[in-house]
Amino acid sequence: MHKIFFIATICVLLAACSNSQLNSSPLKTNVDQRQALEAKQRANALAIADQKIQDHIEEEKRIKQHDLSQLDITDTKIQEGEYDQKYVVGTVKNNSGKELKNIEINIMLYDDSGAQVGETVASVTSFEKDGTWKMKAIIFQKEATKFKIKKIDSF
Repeated sequence: MHKIFFIATICVLLAACSNSQLNSSPLKTNVDQRQALEAKQRANALAIADQKIQDHIEEEKRIKQHDLSQLDITDTKIQEGEYDQKYVVGTVKNNSGKELKNIEINIMLYDDSGAQVGETVASVTSFEKDGTWKMKAIIFQKEATKFKIKKIDSF
């Protein structure tokens, strides 16, 4: 009698387990589909956000380029200082209509024959709207007698 009861109990348990697996299978499929849809939506949102960031970066680059074209550099020359030190000096006017940040002016240095002997940089962290900057870049190459402003950057 105990054997029959035991076998019957096992049969009932097996039947119940197979029914629960049949019932949970569509539920599991729905959960998997929902998770896949949510993952796709997150991926789309990330792609949109990434595109907006790239657009913003490009706009910032465009604005900086426009602003830098509004810098007026005048009165440039090589000036001798104390202890036989030389500098490239000049006056820079900010005509951009707004404050500019982290301006760098790259200057190529040449000797009397026109051969490049080095380079130097003049920089300013904050350049006020409509401001004037007395640029001064040190020259380490004693043989430098000429210069050319090569590039103006903003970071």
